[in-house]
Amino acid sequence: METRDLLNYTILPAIFDRADAVFQELQFKRSGQDWHSPLKLDRTNPKTPRRDKTVITARLPSRLMEQGGNSISFWDYVAGYYGLTQKKDVLEKLAALAEISLPSLDPEALERIEAKRRAADLWAAIADYCQDCLQKTEDPGAKAAREYLAGRGYKPEHIAAMGLGFLPSRASLFSFLSGKRYETSDIQGLKNQLEKGVDGKPLSSSWGIGETHKLVIPYTASGRTIGIAARALGEARPKYLYPSGEGWRRPELFNLNAVKGAKDLVIMEGFLDALAASVIAGIPDVVALGDSSGFNRERIEEAKRWGAQKTTLCLDNDEGH
Repeated sequence: METRDLLNYTILPAIFDRADAVFQELQFKRSGQDWHSPLKLDRTNPKTPRRDKTVITARLPSRLMEQGGNSISFWDYVAGYYGLTQKKDVLEKLAALAEISLPSLDPEALERIEAKRRAADLWAAIADYCQDCLQKTEDPGAKAAREYLAGRGYKPEHIAAMGLGFLPSRASLFSFLSGKRYETSDIQGLKNQLEKGVDGKPLSSSWGIGETHKLVIPYTASGRTIGIAARALGEARPKYLYPSGEGWRRPELFNLNAVKGAKDLVIMEGFLDALAASVIAGIPDVVALGDSSGFNRERIEEAKRWGAQKTTLCLDNDEGH
């Protein structure tokens, strides 16, 4: 197994499974499939006591998320808590916390891990920003998105648990990220992905993700956010758009991280349908293809690596493309 896979498939899931022991300072307790802490990420008490001030969810089992605050990856939290600055030291500490032995590490392997970590951190920040915009802004588009979701029967707590968001514009996103700690090269790479179509040609400033397609669904897989799907609520087609370019979206099934150790994997087409089944109906181990063309051997092999032994198909009753 490659070091990258060791981190994603073994170390991070092991930390999630024993979060109460790994993060003793946060006083986590199990709540169903998730972990709840009464403390803020800085390990202080909130002004208004609650049992779930900070959570780690089965949907994103490698991030600590403070309700009404920030979210942070296991990697960054451990680095900050233990005062670690070297990538090798952080990885070794994560492995020790997971009680897993690491193989010898070479600089190239560490750089691959770091690149994946930076990309996941950037996408997670984008998801957090869009979620905040959907919940708190009075933008007419955000109001329309909330009304659309309410019309589908989603309550505010469902929308928050599903991680759904709203992107006012590409310019607003780039402005937000520029004010954060992200490297200029990473933001420029994101611009290239969001401002070009699938054919690589520049998009019109009034079309595309953040313009005609503003409802954002974080594309979560293998315990991290690896991209977004943006949905049009108007007449724009196709209904969904994704970042262009290679690398943003590995072949994992959407929401695949939820099936670690599962025996029966339920496969749906729609992202919202899969999230609703998980969050609202409480059905475990539900993933999505995005469309019927996403059902292939590569994705099934990936699911098997996460422990899936049986699949149940719940696809839309329409003609495939």
